[in-house]
Amino acid sequence: MAFSLLLLTYFASSVNMLRLIEYRIPLPVSVEEYKLAQLYRVIQESKMITDNNEGVEIITNEPFEGKIPKINLTRKGQYTHKIFHLHSKIPRFVRMLAPSGSLEVHEKSWNSYPIIYTEISNPYMKDSFYVRIETTCRSGVNDLENVFQLHGTRLQMREVRRIDIAEGKIDPKEDPTLFKSQKTGRGPLDKDHWKENTNLYPTVTCYKLVDIKFRWSGLEKRVESMLEKFYTRLFIDFNRRLFTTIDEWYGMTLSDIRALEEKAKQELDQMRGKSPQLLGLSTINKRIEKENKALSINSQKSRKK
Repeated sequence: MAFSLLLLTYFASSVNMLRLIEYRIPLPVSVEEYKLAQLYRVIQESKMITDNNEGVEIITNEPFEGKIPKINLTRKGQYTHKIFHLHSKIPRFVRMLAPSGSLEVHEKSWNSYPIIYTEISNPYMKDSFYVRIETTCRSGVNDLENVFQLHGTRLQMREVRRIDIAEGKIDPKEDPTLFKSQKTGRGPLDKDHWKENTNLYPTVTCYKLVDIKFRWSGLEKRVESMLEKFYTRLFIDFNRRLFTTIDEWYGMTLSDIRALEEKAKQELDQMRGKSPQLLGLSTINKRIEKENKALSINSQKSRKK
């Protein structure tokens, strides 16, 4: 009886720690433009979180041809493997429990646009932790009900999050409702009606299916909640900046992007050795640190009780 109860408790914990969230993100760019725009923003975002021996390390960036893991499609595209050295960005309560050197996060991505598959893992936690992200992009502003063709349990457990880059509290420097592109004439976006005015500019809807698993006794719900908030914030900020920096990437070719990626690899290696005073912390880093501090305070209160 005791063994059966233990098994049930373990199974319930495992089920609770699996989250499947589908994000739907319409944008005032075309499908073809988004291909280059998201590659450009990945380079810039990598620089924003890199300083003082921490940040992004590019291990591999090369063409691939073959099956994409998990989704079992045979495609051609670009494969990347990156290591995120983010020790100071990890919540304090995790740093206190994790062994030294165990906080590196590995990201492997198969980009066969408009299909992208990304796996995020940690060598120390192995199968107890992963984030898997499937991405697909469709022309127009749309709200397709089952673009990833889910069925059974996965369809039932899926949570849908709709993101509008023109909504919410926004830094004026990144506000799509204030920004106007000099190269394309797009913007400012009408906060209430921009998605209806699709005759004014091309549009794309980016769908992201985020599969989260974290199994570490006592920390599951806390880390799961943190990851959900992180990815929601990340997708909002990333795509908002993608539009408001359109004049930086508009007109670029894939060859231009590949040259920037090669240059970025060298720059990131150098930046990880620079002092944070030279670079400063990005907006997203500040948000992460604020959330980490709050989580640490809550953890201390729980221990006192």
